Amino acid sequence: MPPTKPGVVMPDAVCPPPGTRSKHAARGGATLLLLCAAMAAAPAAASAQTHTGSAEAPALERASATGGETGKANEPAGDKADMPARLVVGSWGGGYAKSQEIAFAAPFGKRFGVEVKIVRHDAVYETLKALRGDQPPPWDIVDIDAQTLQRACREGLLEKISLAGLKAAGSSATAEDFLDGALQECGTASVAWSALIIYDGRAFSKRKPASPSDFFDVRSFPGKRALPRKIEYLLPLALMADGIAPGDVYAHLESPTGLDHAIAMLDKIGDHILWWKRGRDPLRMLADKRAAMALAYNGRVFHSLVRENRPFGMIWSGQIYNLDYWAVPAGTPNKAAALKFIAFASEPEQLAVQTRWLPYGPLRKSALRRIAAHAETGTDMAPFVPTTPDKLAHALFNDVNWWEAHRSRIEPRMRDWFEANAKRLAALREKAEAEAKAKEAKKKKKRKR
Repeated sequence: MPPTKPGVVMPDAVCPPPGTRSKHAARGGATLLLLCAAMAAAPAAASAQTHTGSAEAPALERASATGGETGKANEPAGDKADMPARLVVGSWGGGYAKSQEIAFAAPFGKRFGVEVKIVRHDAVYETLKALRGDQPPPWDIVDIDAQTLQRACREGLLEKISLAGLKAAGSSATAEDFLDGALQECGTASVAWSALIIYDGRAFSKRKPASPSDFFDVRSFPGKRALPRKIEYLLPLALMADGIAPGDVYAHLESPTGLDHAIAMLDKIGDHILWWKRGRDPLRMLADKRAAMALAYNGRVFHSLVRENRPFGMIWSGQIYNLDYWAVPAGTPNKAAALKFIAFASEPEQLAVQTRWLPYGPLRKSALRRIAAHAETGTDMAPFVPTTPDKLAHALFNDVNWWEAHRSRIEPRMRDWFEANAKRLAALREKAEAEAKAKEAKKKKKRKR
């Protein structure tokens, strides 16, 4: 996930009081003290993930203040036995965390009689590694990206989460009801978010682009292409544009000619690329007519189309979707309650509630049937959610395990390509500037006559 990671909120139980910190350091807690000092200095303002628009926040604030939403009518009170007084959930902040407050935290707290506090997290892996064996983790549950999940799981920093364990905690789930990749050894998927192709409808009034191949066809669909400098998006998109099916992309990249094939496709549009860094950049590039097509995050796209009424079109064919996961830090004294929270948050009714606020895909098929209208605008959310069957039929899962195994082979080649592309773009800019100066000089000379 590409989050803008704000400072973590460290509960007082983890960071020792200022007056005792010299004693704590003497006992070998210097690493913890450094973490606490850094986190105390972090900005207090929450920020959303870069693929999350924050414009939903005011409405989300109002909804969360009313105690959230339960997906079931007349929900009975849950078993409050052995529940702690408080659960701490580490999440990404902004409108995303507010949607979790409404869909999961508030109704869970009401049902089970426990305070569920969602706090902004940062450096989850580093924090858990530093605290292991020294202090309890600062969170009982965390919402983390796939890379962090796999790394922390391998090193024993997360508890194992089995489907049987979720069922014992109250889940109605079956393995068949979860989408591929949703169930991992140490995590259960929370949402899916996607990078998809969008285009400026003003640039293509007659014939609209409709596929990745159209994105790479600058002759039929002229204009700049706004892209992130991320190989996990660029290479698969290039291959899908040349007819490689999503299910064959990774196998093709493993073949002797796969990487050459993808790079050759990128060369076709190399002179037309505008690189972007932040999630809002591609939408601005299209709005300002600097680019005609772009790869953008679906949460940002929803905001642009629905809130700002931008004349953009979406191309879901060739989307590359990513997963976030619920996980339980090893060593939490509230493991049983944490699993109960994840089981509750994975119920189809609650997953559907979250989609009423943000266009992220629930990972259970039974939840997809419950997707309704946006809670405030009344917009049908199904066209914006990446995990509906029609969209997944032409989608690629961003497999972090595959990239971990193959990145060291691919990155050197791509570094060379990025460098060559930068030189090429710089030369084109210099040529364009020289031509513009010559043209202006010619005009001045003509005016003097």
